[in-house]
Amino acid sequence: MSFVGTHEYLAPEIIKGEGHGSAVDWWTFGIFLYELLFGKTPFKGSGNRATLFNVIGQPLRFPEYPVHPFFEGVNWALIRCASPPEVPRPVEIERPPKQPVSTSESAAAPSDAAQKSSDSYLEFDFF
Repeated sequence: MSFVGTHEYLAPEIIKGEGHGSAVDWWTFGIFLYELLFGKTPFKGSGNRATLFNVIGQPLRFPEYPVHPFFEGVNWALIRCASPPEVPRPVEIERPPKQPVSTSESAAAPSDAAQKSSDSYLEFDFF
């Protein structure tokens, strides 16, 4: 029965205080997808109160075509065959050395091989 979240993403049952389950997460996901496709949320009002009224009282309407510039030039019929514009490449990053352990803690210290493998990890470089 809690009421938390961004007004534009709240499900009707949360606004009405009727109690809710995990379906509200799917509602929010749908609002997010709508925003990705059309560049705005579907129920945005002039203020929070108007937005909440729109969620409860207005039917969902879809624009005829996506207007988000992200989708310009996409050939949807061949989308499965298209190559992504950029593929992130993994970059290995070294972590700073760990502090030495005292002799009383040395029994629990990892082996040298385990220590080396845990000192690096992969990060993705998008630039």
